[in-house]
Order: sequence, then C-alpha cells, then structure tokens
Amino acid sequence: MIELLERMVRPCTPNRSKRKSTTDLLLSEGRFWVAQARPIGVSRAEAGMCFRNATHLAWADPGGLTYCEGYAFPEDLDIPIEHAWCVDQSGHVVDNTWSSPESSVYFGVPLALKYVAGVLAKKRTFGVVFDPASGRELLSKPSSSWRAASQPLHRGDAHTQRTGAGVSAMVW
Repeated sequence: MIELLERMVRPCTPNRSKRKSTTDLLLSEGRFWVAQARPIGVSRAEAGMCFRNATHLAWADPGGLTYCEGYAFPEDLDIPIEHAWCVDQSGHVVDNTWSSPESSVYFGVPLALKYVAGVLAKKRTFGVVFDPASGRELLSKPSSSWRAASQPLHRGDAHTQRTGAGVSAMVW
C-alpha cells in the first residue's frame, strides 16, 4: 500500500520546495492499523462524513479511542482514499463510517484529541491532515505536540495484497 500511495499521491502533490508535504508526513509517520468489524455498541454514522464521525466517536470515549487520519483502502474501491477513523488501545480500527471496515486497509497517524480540538476550534470544520492550513501547521510542529500515544503496528509488520475483488490478504 505504501508503494501505491507513493506512486499515486506524490506526483499530485506540488512540492517544488524542499518543505515536507502532508503526504511526506503520512508516509514517514504513518502506520498500518488492524482492521476489524465495527464493535458491538458502535453505531454506523453518516456515510461521507468520516472526519466528523471519527472526531465525535473519539470524544465519546476519550480514554479508550484514539483519532486517526490517513489513507484507507476500502474493499469496493481500487484506490486508497483520504479517511478518518479511531483505534482502540490495542491498535484495532473502530470505523463508524464505512459499512465493512473489516475488509479495508488503514494507514495513517494517530492524533492527540487535544490537538484535534484546537484545530477544530480555529477552523470550525473537521479534519486535520488533509486541510491545507492545518496540514501546514501540523508539519511545522514536532510530532510530540500532535501525535497521540497509541501503540500502532510498525510499517513493516503488515502489507496488503490487492486483487480485482478487493483486499485478498493481510500478511503479518
């Protein structure tokens, strides 16, 4: 998935200077997360509103869930898309937006809820990494100021294989 993201996103990301882009941030700081079915007790929220849905879910359980943004690869698409989700304390995805999160692949960064709340208060819209203004701000700060203290999988611990039918395997 990382190679696919680099081939797809980097050519579309204007980066004529030596400044890091949010794509660079995700590729250097991002991690794979363990997909799972939506846990019992977590209701599906409005489709197409992942940044809002994941923020509200994290706020509802601030000690147990961590907000994440990055790219996800849903089973029914052939490309990864910008997405937001939560992870539990063991690094399992809790996605209240998609209908089949267990069939998707997730790669992104955990964001401290306090940092997300500060960005939301400033800009009054959801989402951090992919928003041009808040993304630039994120890049200008040390990761210790925005990164949540979750325990993600390491980049080399997982990779995916894609077929025309979607995600065919998660190899650990």
